[in-house]
Amino acid sequence: MLKLYHFHGSPWCWKARIALAEKGIEHEAIVPENRDKNPEFLKLTPIGKVPVLVLEDGTSVFESTIINEYLEDRYPSPPLMPNDPADKARARMIEEIADAYLAPALRKVFLARYRYQAGKIWRLSSVDTAAQEQGMSEAAKYLDYLDREAEGQEYFLTQFSLADIGLVPPLTRTARFLDVPLRQKWPNLASWVDRVLARPSVGSTAPPPYEIQDDEP
Repeated sequence: MLKLYHFHGSPWCWKARIALAEKGIEHEAIVPENRDKNPEFLKLTPIGKVPVLVLEDGTSVFESTIINEYLEDRYPSPPLMPNDPADKARARMIEEIADAYLAPALRKVFLARYRYQAGKIWRLSSVDTAAQEQGMSEAAKYLDYLDREAEGQEYFLTQFSLADIGLVPPLTRTARFLDVPLRQKWPNLASWVDRVLARPSVGSTAPPPYEIQDDEP
């Protein structure tokens, strides 16, 4: 049986959990303890991060995008990538925007308001307005593009795909938590969020709600 090393709150792990759920793949989910110092876990990945997928023969696959493409190659039904090469490229570009650009921009907004330490989130006593505005300005460029791409579409391609999965964490969790005005400014994305949240694979694998604590005086 496959093993997935993951953390429940990680957006990258959520991507892997959604793909496994969409394909109905049985697996053992493991939360690693002492990840940074656990020699057994560090043997699985040189970068020491989750998610890590361990195959039946002990081979490890790490990085969420690569894990999901491996799952698509090994378990092609139901498909999470189109057949057309241009559509495949489009799916990968959208996922890259989600991971490499949109998520970091939203993280700037998050860190302008909150501090993350030792698995806990603390509300800052004052917001770093400049950092927040910079993050939102960066995020808006990608949200504008994605909203155009979503216009008239149920999903970003002809079917629910790895492109959609890549966007689930930043758009259905982070953006909503930060009160990004999707319905007012990016209505196509807001409608897309409603559709993906209705999918069992998304709801059943979702991280727990954020728990916010007031910052120390």
